[in-house]
Order: sequence, then C-alpha cells, then structure tokens
Amino acid sequence: MNIKQRYEKYFKFRRIRKDNKNTFRGHRNSKRLVCSVRSCLFIVVIIYLISLPNYYSPINAANSPIIDNIECGAMEQFGFHIHAHLDIFVNANAYTVPALIGITDNCFYWLHTHDQSGIIHIESPEERNFTLGQFLDIWKQKYALVQLFNNTITDNTGLSVYINGNMQRNGTNYRDIVFHPHDEIALIYGEPPANIPKKYAFANGL
Repeated sequence: MNIKQRYEKYFKFRRIRKDNKNTFRGHRNSKRLVCSVRSCLFIVVIIYLISLPNYYSPINAANSPIIDNIECGAMEQFGFHIHAHLDIFVNANAYTVPALIGITDNCFYWLHTHDQSGIIHIESPEERNFTLGQFLDIWKQKYALVQLFNNTITDNTGLSVYINGNMQRNGTNYRDIVFHPHDEIALIYGEPPANIPKKYAFANGL
C-alpha cells in the first residue's frame, strides 16, 4: 500500500469515526430529552397527588353550608350507599336532571348526581331516610307542593307522582318521597308522556 492509499484510508476512518460520534451524541441527547420529559411528568403527577387531598380537605369542605341537615364532605361517604333514579316530565317533555348537583369545587353532599342520567347517589356516613325534597334543596330548587320548578300546580295542570310505575295518591307531597334502593321516581306535570317509567336499568355496581 502506497502513501496515497494510506492517507485515503486514514481520512476515511476519521470521517466514519466522526459520523459515529455525532450519531452517538444525537442518541444521547435524545435520551436526555426523554428522561427530562419523564422527570417533568413525574414531578407534575407528584404535585397533583400532594395537592389533591388539600383541595378536597375538611377545611375546604367546612366552608360549604349544611343543607337540610345534609353535610358536604371532603370525600364521598359509603356508610349508607344506595341509588335512585328521577324522571321529570313537563307537558310530556323530559326535563333533564343536571350533572354535578351536590358536588362543589371542594366537597360532596350526601345527595348528589355525577351526570345527566337522572341517577341520584345517596352516600351518607349513616343510614337514615333521605327525601326528594332534600335533594331539590341541594339542587337549589326550593319549591313546595303547589309548584314544580317554574310551573304552578293547579287542578287543571295537576302533578302526578309515580314510584316504580305505581301512581301515588292525589295530594302526595313529592318533596316527602323517601329514597329506597333502585327506586324509579317520576314527577309528571301537565300532559303525561306516552310511557310512564316503571324501572331504570342501573349499571352493575350501582
């Protein structure tokens, strides 16, 4: 091998070595970036987990008023845990029961909803009777026997109350209805719907 060939071989080796070194540096920088992102995510998760108990803390929950002798706890209660379903019809039209009734920024009332399904969660530290009127008060719908929301109940319009498909006697105060496990409660103002709900298909575990 002459001198020229030796120089060509040497410089070729140098180029390959330099390319390999740059590739290695690129991989190393990529690994550093991945590790940095993972570290940041880990820190964010840790901060969230640490702050969550403080957010839903007894101190914050204590700032929420007691409504009809029902407290707003920092966490959901499971000493007494049942579910009922509420349907409301106004002149044959379904009235949506809103989500997050009884769930504030920092606590859970013992009567609350999670979604718009109409399922009422009764979750209390102790077993006792809870009524539809208490739920309506937490919902901030404080109406009496002669009114349903903005609708005045008269002899002409009427208000029919059904529990599990059974019509309750005339004059039943819907606010006094006591929740029982898997009750299907229907309040019907004015014109009734084509079908009166008799049973609600609760998901497994409810």
